[in-house]
Amino acid sequence: MPRLAAHEVQHHERAFGVMDDAAARCDWARVEMRCLKSATVAILGFGPSEQAIVRVPSTLGYRVRVASRAAGNAARTGDLPLGTAGGA
Repeated sequence: MPRLAAHEVQHHERAFGVMDDAAARCDWARVEMRCLKSATVAILGFGPSEQAIVRVPSTLGYRVRVASRAAGNAARTGDLPLGTAGGA
């Protein structure tokens, strides 16, 4: 699951769909991309699955923001430093 989530984030952020459409038209113009550190990934929930998912985009250099309704995760809600998985 974490790899699939990372794939979807990369697919969207790197505009792979736009590139695929352009390639089908033989349009090889440059597609602008922003720096990964300027992009934020939001994760809703912070259970075991979400904690695993957080590690991947964080490792890739994305800023990660987590929101959780669980009282025990209140301290983990908000921005996570790069390269972390909720302090784990």
